[in-house]
Amino acid sequence: MPKRTTKQNDKPVTTAQKLGSVIKSARDIMRTNKGLNGELDRLPQLTWIMFLKLLDNSEKLHEVEAELEGIPYKPTIQQPYRWRDWAANENFTGDRLKSFINNDEAILPDGTKGAGLLAYLRNLKSKTGRDRADVIAKVFKDVTNRMNSGTLLWDVLSKVNDIHFDKSEEVNLLSTLYESMLKEMRDAAGDSGEFYTPRPVVRFIVQVMEPKLGETIFDPACGTGGFLVEAYEYLKKNCSAQDWQILQKSIIGGEAKSLPLMLAHMSLLLHGFEYPDIDDGNSLRFTLSEMGEKDWVDVILTNPPFGGEEEDRIKNNFPPDRQTKETALLFLQLIMRRLRKRPKPGRAAVVFPNGVLFGDNTCAKIKEDLLKNFNLHTIVRLPNGVFEPYTKIPTNILFFDRSGQTDEIWYYELLLPEGRKTYTKTKPIQDEDFAECVAWWKNREENGQAYKYNFREAYKQARKKATPHWDAAKKAEETANQLAKTVKQLTDKIQGLQNSILDFSPAKDIAQIKNQIQVVKNEVKQAQTEEQIQREIAKDKNAKGDAIYWAIYNLDRSNFKRIQFKSIGSFTVYDRYGPRFYIDISMVVSKFIGETEKNLANLFARAESKDWILFFDEADALFGKRTNVRDAHDKYANQEVSYLLQRIENYDGLVILSSNFKSNIDEAFIRRFQSIIQFPMPNSKERLQLWQMAFPFQVKLAETVDLPKLSAGYELSGSDILNVIQYCCLQALQRGDATIYQEDLLHAIKRELSKAGKIM
Repeated sequence: MPKRTTKQNDKPVTTAQKLGSVIKSARDIMRTNKGLNGELDRLPQLTWIMFLKLLDNSEKLHEVEAELEGIPYKPTIQQPYRWRDWAANENFTGDRLKSFINNDEAILPDGTKGAGLLAYLRNLKSKTGRDRADVIAKVFKDVTNRMNSGTLLWDVLSKVNDIHFDKSEEVNLLSTLYESMLKEMRDAAGDSGEFYTPRPVVRFIVQVMEPKLGETIFDPACGTGGFLVEAYEYLKKNCSAQDWQILQKSIIGGEAKSLPLMLAHMSLLLHGFEYPDIDDGNSLRFTLSEMGEKDWVDVILTNPPFGGEEEDRIKNNFPPDRQTKETALLFLQLIMRRLRKRPKPGRAAVVFPNGVLFGDNTCAKIKEDLLKNFNLHTIVRLPNGVFEPYTKIPTNILFFDRSGQTDEIWYYELLLPEGRKTYTKTKPIQDEDFAECVAWWKNREENGQAYKYNFREAYKQARKKATPHWDAAKKAEETANQLAKTVKQLTDKIQGLQNSILDFSPAKDIAQIKNQIQVVKNEVKQAQTEEQIQREIAKDKNAKGDAIYWAIYNLDRSNFKRIQFKSIGSFTVYDRYGPRFYIDISMVVSKFIGETEKNLANLFARAESKDWILFFDEADALFGKRTNVRDAHDKYANQEVSYLLQRIENYDGLVILSSNFKSNIDEAFIRRFQSIIQFPMPNSKERLQLWQMAFPFQVKLAETVDLPKLSAGYELSGSDILNVIQYCCLQALQRGDATIYQEDLLHAIKRELSKAGKIM
C-alpha cells in the first residue's frame, strides 16, 4: 500500500541540527575554493552572502505587511539585485554569476547591462542618510568576493538558500551558530582577534550596569557588536511593542575596521535589530575640545583596542599635555568626554590592560582627570588568560560615572577556578565564574577577593607630604630667577666698564677699570654658580614632590589583607600583578655603618613613592649582630638594627622580615611588629616528603640510601635538605657518575649541621 503524503503550503521548519548541517556544508564547499585562506577569509564571505539572504527575507515580510495594510512599499534593494533575482536563479551560474557580483559593470540576470552587484550595493543612499540603504552601503563599502570559482559560489548560495530568515526559530538558532563562528574566527585570528570580547565578560558587564530603556548606550569600539547585542537582548526582555522604536534608537556604536563592522551588523540583524546605527569611522577622529552636549551618552560599554598606536593626525585631536599614541588612553579620554553630565550622570564600564592602572607620565595625568572629575567606584581584576589567544596581558574592568570625584575605589579580584592556572582557548571563562562577583556587587563587604582603597585620604596625605617639597622648589626657582637678573645686571655693568676705556685713557685708569671688571666677572661667576645650584635644588625638590604625589595614581593595587600560606616553612604575600620587591639584607648591610644607613635610606625613599611591598630576607644579617655592647663593632651593629627599625616604623606600606634565628631578636624589637608568624621545623613525615621531592630526575639513589631513616634521625629544615642534595650532586659530578650514596648524604648532613654549631 503506497504511503500517504500530505501537501504542505509552508516551507518545513529547519531544526537546529539541520541548520548546523547547512552552515557546515557551505563552509566545507568554501574550503575547496583556492581563493579563500582559512576562517579569516571564509567567515566574512559567508557573512555577506547570508546578509543578503536575510535582507531579502526581511523585505518580503515588509512587502506582505504593506500589502495587508493597503499601502505601497518601496524595497530597499531593487530588481534585479534582490537575492531572489540572482541567487535563486538556476540559469544564472558560473562565470556569469561571478562577473555579475565582482564587476563594476556586468550583464544582469534579466539580460540587460548595468552596475555589478557589489558596486550597486556600495552606492545605495537614502534621502535622510539614516536608513537601511545607508546601512547596506556602509557594510559593503570594502566587501569583495574572494571565491574565484563561480560554480562553487553557486553551490554555497544554494546551501544558504535553505536558511529561512523569515522564521524566528531559525533566526534565533542561527544567531547562536553565528556567535560560535565569531569565536572560531577570533581563535583563528590569534593576536589579530582584538575585535572579539568573550561573551561571559560582556554579559557580566551588562548585568551589573543595568542599562535602562530610553538611555543611549554607546560602544565606540564595538568590534563584532558583542556589547551592543547583549545590551539589546537585556533591554528587549522588558520591552513592550510601544517601546520598540525607542529601543532601536537607543543603541549606537562605532567601528573603523570594515570586517568587524560587517560582522557586527550581521550579528545585530540576526538578533532582530532593524537599523543598526554603527559609525564606520574612527571614533577618535573628532577634536575632543569641540565635543559638547550633543555628543553626550548615558551608558558606555566597551573594550577598546590596547597595545596599538594611533597616527599623529588622531593624536592631535587631544589636548597637548594629554597626547599619546596609545589607543587605550585616547579612548579613555573620549569616554570621559562623551559621558553625560546632567540631568542624570552618565556611567561607563571599560576593559583596560594593566598598563593603564600603573602607567605614569601622560597616563597618570589622564587618571588624575578621571579621579578628579569622575567617580571610579569599582575595578574588577580579571584572571590570567581571559583574552587568550589574542593577548596574555592582565586585564581589568573599570566602572565609573560622572556623579563627582573619586573618594573610594573598590577592587574585586576574580579568581581562577580551583586547580586552574589560567584560562585557555579550549577552556575559556564562563558565565558562572562571575556569579560570586554579581552577588557581591550590591552587598559589598571586604573579603579575600574584595578590598577598598581610600583614594581621597591617600590624595590628601600625598598633597600634604609633597607640598613642602614643591614649596622649596618654588622658593629655589625664585632665588635662581633673582640670581639670573643679578647676572644680567653685572654683565651690563661689565659692558659699561669696558665702554669707559677710551683710546686716550691713562694707563693707570685703564688698569683700575680692568681690575673692577675682573671683580665684577668674579661676582658673575659666583652668581651663576649659585643660580645653577638653586635650579638643581628646585629640580630635585620638584622631583621628590612629584614622586610622592603621582604615586597615588598607580591604581595597580593589591589586597594586603590576603595572605596565603603555602608548603612547609615558607609563605608568599598574595599580590596578583602589583610590584613586590624581595630584598636580601645581606646585600644591603655593609661593614661601614654609614654605608648601611645610606643603602636603607635609598631603598625606603624609593619605596615610599612606589607603594612597594618590601620583603627582607636573610634578616639574620642584622639580627645576628644584635648583642650586648662589648666593642665598637657591636655598637655599630645595634645602630644598624635601630636605624632599620626606625625606617620600618615610618613606612606606610607593608614590610615583611624573615629570620631563621628568633633567639637573636630581643623582646623590645619583637613588640614593634604587628604580627609574628613562626614556622615550625618540618616533622619526620614532612621531611621524608621533602627528601623524596627534592632530588633532580637526572640522578639515581644507590640501594643503600635509606630516606625514611635519614628523615627520622636528622632534624633538618627544607633549606638544609636542599643544601645537602646540592652538595651530593656536586660530589657525584666530580666522580663522573649520576649515583648518590648513603655515605655522601651522611657527610653532607654532618657538614650542614656544623654550620649551625651542631654535631651528629
